Amino acid sequence: MTIIFNLCCFGGVIISFWVGIRMRKNYQESKIEQLRTTSNSLFFTSSAFIFFCLPNLILFDPVRVQIAFILVDISYLGAVLFFIPITLSFLKNPPLSEKFLLRFLFFWILIYAFLSILFFSPAIPLEIDGVVYYWKSGMPLLQGITRALLCSAAFFMAIFFIFQRKKIEGKILSTRSLLIGFGALMVMTAAIILFFFPYFYFSPKMVVLSGLIGLFGSSLGIIGVKFFQPFKEKLVKKIT
Repeated sequence: MTIIFNLCCFGGVIISFWVGIRMRKNYQESKIEQLRTTSNSLFFTSSAFIFFCLPNLILFDPVRVQIAFILVDISYLGAVLFFIPITLSFLKNPPLSEKFLLRFLFFWILIYAFLSILFFSPAIPLEIDGVVYYWKSGMPLLQGITRALLCSAAFFMAIFFIFQRKKIEGKILSTRSLLIGFGALMVMTAAIILFFFPYFYFSPKMVVLSGLIGLFGSSLGIIGVKFFQPFKEKLVKKIT
């Protein structure tokens, strides 16, 4: 069952990395800053998927698995760090809190990395009949706070794009904004299952469920990111 989860993660690696490269090429042609920032965010997302693939694939030691979990969190934090200005750029008047959010997230990454070294504890294997099917975080409080921040970011991103679609002219762009919103909502759901359910009830089927939901949500969001580019439209309007 873990193989299916790893395949879902590997699919996320391919999709995120491919779209990130496409965005970087588009940036080199257009010099639109949002495209470069989106590309950086997707590269961090791709890194997170890579580290998710490692447990029970090539990593079977609790210490190395926990290191992989820490790198997953840092990668996702990096992705959010780049995606905040992209999201807020769709507003006519970005809030003054943007700099505060970016600074807070940047310092939290540093604090999280430091505390992870200071209070490091190996991952805890989840077993059925003596067979390890997945792992639970060895630092539940620290990683729980960090992952709650990530889930909150995904939730607010989902709400933003779902409601933002009503203000967008054009059915295609409105639909693609909806894709980003629902994609973020599904990623949040997958993260909650994978990050927090092991402390209550978890099983191999739930590992697979989280992988499938996460891959589908990421695919929806990336489709929206790839084609939902209102900043091009704004640029054309300014020129004309």
